[in-house]
Amino acid sequence: MAFCVETAQTGCSASTRPWTCPAEPSDYYFRALSSEIIKPGLNNAAADHFRIMIRGKSAHVSTPQLGADALYIASHAVVALQSLVTRLTSPVEPVIIGVGKLTAGTTYNAPAETAGLEGTTRSVSQESQERIRDLGSRTVSSISDLYGGTAEIQLHTPGAYAYWGTGNTAHPHTLLPNHNGSFDVDAEALILCAGLYAGYIF
Repeated sequence: MAFCVETAQTGCSASTRPWTCPAEPSDYYFRALSSEIIKPGLNNAAADHFRIMIRGKSAHVSTPQLGADALYIASHAVVALQSLVTRLTSPVEPVIIGVGKLTAGTTYNAPAETAGLEGTTRSVSQESQERIRDLGSRTVSSISDLYGGTAEIQLHTPGAYAYWGTGNTAHPHTLLPNHNGSFDVDAEALILCAGLYAGYIF
């Protein structure tokens, strides 16, 4: 059995026991139950989960100059975050910034007092991860300040990636590709995986 853990922060693999690398990533899911897998070099992109709360000032829609529209600020922030990839990142350095959720306001006829953004970044080096964190925070804060609002930014980084075989010939559905609608996981694997992650943490 080979132990494998990939740190999400750096995108590099680490192992203290002998291991073998499967030919293709898709082979991971067909490995026998309890087999652990490690891949040399880059495996998955590092992922950051971010939440942004923008606070403005409530006013009537007829007097926008008396308020600070958090929805307007958030809209500019979404566009500006995308430009960090297209204009401030090398085209040969894989980086993704995605905003998948935007909520704002309580009524149709007043500038929003608050707006919330939620999204994720993907990067393949620690340098680009830290750079995107810094650029993203400064961009959102600057836009908020420009239009009279403030921004609170929270970053959440997963701890590690690991691949664990779940194939069991006694349960044919566990041998299907993981994106197949009939794919199933052998429940025994969940117990073993919990032990793996507990061992990594402690």
